[in-house]
Amino acid sequence: METIKNSQSKNILYMLCFCALIGIQPITGQENNKLRETYPEPALVENEAFFGARVVRAATLLATSNRDVRNSLNILIYGQSIVQSRAFTEELEIQLKAKFPYADINIVNKSIGGFGGERLIRTAMHDVYPFYPDLIVFHVYGGERHGELDQLFANVRRYTTAEVLLMNHHLDNDRETINKSSFSYLRYIANKYNLELVDISTEWVRYLSDTGYKKMDLLRDHVHPNRHGAW
Repeated sequence: METIKNSQSKNILYMLCFCALIGIQPITGQENNKLRETYPEPALVENEAFFGARVVRAATLLATSNRDVRNSLNILIYGQSIVQSRAFTEELEIQLKAKFPYADINIVNKSIGGFGGERLIRTAMHDVYPFYPDLIVFHVYGGERHGELDQLFANVRRYTTAEVLLMNHHLDNDRETINKSSFSYLRYIANKYNLELVDISTEWVRYLSDTGYKKMDLLRDHVHPNRHGAW
């Protein structure tokens, strides 16, 4: 009986501690907006007018939505933990809906933390192709050495009509420079399968240089972007 009472007391204590943590953790939408207003905008870059040339259908559905015609756009975020975060999903949704308020935008994040390209080739059979998205926002490490990433996008082209935003890698705190071989491989994949390559690698480094921020200012640990980095 005493053991049961002690166990109940511990459970209550754990619950109180949990509630206390929950009370200090969330950042409200208003606070997010205030933080967002303090972030310096990235500078314009060369050839920016050509951005989006490989996602014309998705861009058209967004841009032509109005009060009378609300086009729908199903977006799938896929990859591993870099794009798995709630902050990344929220920032994408906030910015798209602010710019295209009349579009019916549905964003689903099925990313799997810790799953590199060599594993995602298997899970994509269940997560990506049956979902049949209009647009895929994709980032992953790995899958280069044995061709899994190549096969994944061959399957995307075979089984769906989705357009793809393929993100390359940001500069995390474990690297002083961008991996150029990975950069080149992702560019090759983008050209082979007509994917829109989002050059995070170059832009992240330029943003740090222009603003004076350090790498850790955009990260919540040594690798994963924080709210500012997701923005």
